[in-house]
Formats: sequence, C-alpha cells, structure tokens
Amino acid sequence: MRLARLLSLISFAVASWSGCGSDPAPASVSESPIDRRVRRSAERLEASEAGRRLLQTIEAHGGLRNWFEAGSLSFDYHYRQTVENGKEMRTRNRVDLWTGRARQDGLDSEVSLAWDGEEAWISPNADSFPLPARFWATTPYYFLAIPFVLADEGIRIAEDGNETIDGVDYARIRITYDSGVGDSSDDFYVLYLHPENHRVAAVRYIVSYPGFFPEGGHSPEKLMWYRDYEASGELIFPTNFASYAWSEEQLGAQLAEVSARNFTLGEPLEDSLFSRPERGVISPLTTP
Repeated sequence: MRLARLLSLISFAVASWSGCGSDPAPASVSESPIDRRVRRSAERLEASEAGRRLLQTIEAHGGLRNWFEAGSLSFDYHYRQTVENGKEMRTRNRVDLWTGRARQDGLDSEVSLAWDGEEAWISPNADSFPLPARFWATTPYYFLAIPFVLADEGIRIAEDGNETIDGVDYARIRITYDSGVGDSSDDFYVLYLHPENHRVAAVRYIVSYPGFFPEGGHSPEKLMWYRDYEASGELIFPTNFASYAWSEEQLGAQLAEVSARNFTLGEPLEDSLFSRPERGVISPLTTP
C-alpha cells in the first residue's frame, strides 16, 4: 500500500531533478531543485480549497522546504498488534526523501528489507519478516511522513466535511489516487486536522494491496490516531499512535500500538545501502 504511493514520488523526483515534465510557470535559470519542487507542489495544492488546507497542515508540520532540504530521514519503528497472536516488528528505517528508496533493518533480528526504487527485497529469506517485504518496506515511513508525502503528483485532494470527536471539531480532507498510481491506487486516506494547531490528528484508511486482495476489494476501514509529536530540527513527527477498527463512524477495538523514536535528518545514504545483498530475495507484488 504505502510502497505504491512512493512509486509516484520517485517519478516526480526524477522529473524535478532533470527539469523534465510539464511546468505551469517559467522557472528562473537559477532555481534550485529544492526551489523547483517546493514551487511545483505549492502551485498544485493552492489550486483548490482542499489543497490549500493540506498545504497549511504541511506548514504546521515544518513545511515542504525543510522536508526536502533534510534529504533523508532515519528512525526506529516499533509496531505491535494488540489482537490475539498479533505480530510485532522493530526496525531501524532509513529513507531517501528525494527518490523514495527505503531500507529497514531489524532491531532484534537479522532481517533486512528494502525498496530500491524498482523492486522490493528481503534478506536472508522470504520468511524472515511477519509481513510481505513489498508491502512493509515503506509502510512505516508513509504513516510517519504524512502530510508531506501527500503533496506528490497523482494525488487527489477533496474536502470531506467536519467531524467532532471528544469535543474537538476536526476538518477532514480525503486523499485518493489517480488510476494506475503504484501498486494499489484504490487506497484512500481521510485526514483529521486539528482546528488550532492544524496538525494531522488522525488518519482513516483502507488497505487494497493486491498481495492481500488478489481478486480486488480492500480491508475494513481503520483509523490511526496520532497521540504525541516530537520535533526533529524544523520538522514535526508523530511518536506514539494507535490503530483502531472503524465502523459506522465510530471507533472499534484497538488493533495496534505504534511508536517512532530516534529521528535523524540528513544522514548520508549510499546507493549500496538499498542494493539487494547476495542472500536477498525479491518480494513480489502477489504470491504465486
């Protein structure tokens, strides 16, 4: 699911660096790649009321310029399902913010998995991790990097009314994707935006990843509630969040606890970090 979203990010990043692709406004010859990408994203978002609301939220989390200037993001991620016999994963994540390449290494195991820009791989074998590597390679990053990653091309943004939870009236915006974007363009996200600080308070979503739903369809809706935030440099990231079942506009049972820690921005990431090792196995979109 989240891997799918990064496929569009990669193509846009290449166009931004090379100067290819449509350009709605002439750029100065001295415009830097960061200036160009920030400008293009802002122009796209400012074209609609929902986009302007998302841009305000991005600024509340630190802004696109600080995001792209960071270049890379590293963090520890602990995901624990709270259901019976639930899975638990602890990894160190390293992500190139310009290309979308991402790698995870187990904090309490020898597993490594990555998205190298073209395919996902896992080492030492396909059964080294509780979830398919192609699905999980960028999942932690995507939830952590909302709202920044929603400024990419191929994303549709629409207002979705307001909803009051525990006495707070949240504005909602709905995120969908152009057909054919990534692995699972049927995904959607509904962002709940806090009325005072404009940060993302929660995200409601579905999973339509073909590896789980080879004949189409998707998971029941879930809601990820962001509880705490932490500043790393000029950027704001969630540090504690939990997912819940969602049915008939109400929270259901808690499904998972999540934490993110030890943020590092700007760490140099060599190309070899994302290259498949000798023992690495390609993770397919669907299981044969």
